[in-house]
Amino acid sequence: MVDTMKGDASNRFEVRSACRTIFDVRPGDLDLSGSDRAELHEYIWDTAETEYDARFLFAYLQKMRPHFSDRFWRYLENWRDDEEQHYLGFRHLYCIVFDYEPAEFDRKMSGRSPDFSDLAPFLEDEFTLSTVIAFDELVTTRVYKKEYALYDRLGAAGVSQFLRDVARDEAAHYRDALAIVRECHADRLHEVRAVLDKILEKESIKREYRSTFLLDHTDSDLYSGNLLEDCAHLICRQAMN
Repeated sequence: MVDTMKGDASNRFEVRSACRTIFDVRPGDLDLSGSDRAELHEYIWDTAETEYDARFLFAYLQKMRPHFSDRFWRYLENWRDDEEQHYLGFRHLYCIVFDYEPAEFDRKMSGRSPDFSDLAPFLEDEFTLSTVIAFDELVTTRVYKKEYALYDRLGAAGVSQFLRDVARDEAAHYRDALAIVRECHADRLHEVRAVLDKILEKESIKREYRSTFLLDHTDSDLYSGNLLEDCAHLICRQAMN
């Protein structure tokens, strides 16, 4: 059996107790049907990719560190660490479901290159970036909650708890980013709607995901209906209250 606690990524971060439950899960604990395996294959891999890509975004933003407040940067450091924990958890789950080597998983992830050129207008100042992060994390929270039933079918309490822990983290990221918008940029709250409109316009364009972490909502099935619009409306209401 592969040891999913080994690999480049896990050597850099201590696994938090909140995410520990997933690492107690072994292949024999899972109740997998053929249809579940097929559905999980692409979903877990794509999710792990996005969580991994948090490091690309963090590295990109480090070049602009002098333009950000200390509060925002502390938020971003905590966010990066949480996303790394999520990556390690989804990597473990993928490896035990599909008998995959963690080192090979890390190798394939690290072989990709991000391209932030398309998102540059959203990353230029703390207010706009915080608004984009709040939107992205709220969408992610809701998508994870939609997937509870799929993960629960695996029959392992550690898997179910892990996904709920991840969703809780993402919800906290949303709330904290929105708090920065409201408390540190109160003079720009009237611009929130315009920023969100630009985000929705970007989301409406058919495009490829470029390993940027943000706005990875390119799966029309997963992000169907009014999910994105509903999240934008909620942020507008909460930003102004």
